[in-house]
Amino acid sequence: VFYVYSRYWHTVKPKYILAGIYVNFIAAIAHFMFTELFANIAGNITRVIKVKDLSLEAGRGVSGLAPEPGFLGAMCAFFILISYILLNERKISKKMFRVVFFLSVIMMFMTKSGTAMLFLFVLLGLFFLFSRYTLWKKIWAGTCIMLFLTVFIYHSGLSGRGISIARNLIENPIQ
Repeated sequence: VFYVYSRYWHTVKPKYILAGIYVNFIAAIAHFMFTELFANIAGNITRVIKVKDLSLEAGRGVSGLAPEPGFLGAMCAFFILISYILLNERKISKKMFRVVFFLSVIMMFMTKSGTAMLFLFVLLGLFFLFSRYTLWKKIWAGTCIMLFLTVFIYHSGLSGRGISIARNLIENPIQ
């Protein structure tokens, strides 16, 4: 997704990129809410949907239209990067960037993917590091984000590889 966009950015209109993001979000929600029905219908249109158990105890999350949950998590990271580029080129508004960011983060958590959590932490770290805010605002925002993520990770009841990677990053980041 990112490669194609970066190569053909001058010919691709933002509304098509945004439409693709919305379609992926709707597919992820459909996969989450109507797992069996989604697996039967999408399996006939795109490919076999392997993830059919989305209970809290199950280790795998939604994959939507992607081949597997980790791939959807990686796509979400690139959705955020592409929307950030569009924002800097003034092709989308800040409000639209926030919507894409919010939808992508929701999909990342729905995947329960370690890849998604790793990409999310890296993206947040890069945005945070290269932001134009003063050092005190960065410290304050970083503290708030870490507290929110810690509370969410430990008290959400979610499980899976992504949550365990996030826990390990908090408990023992060197390992």
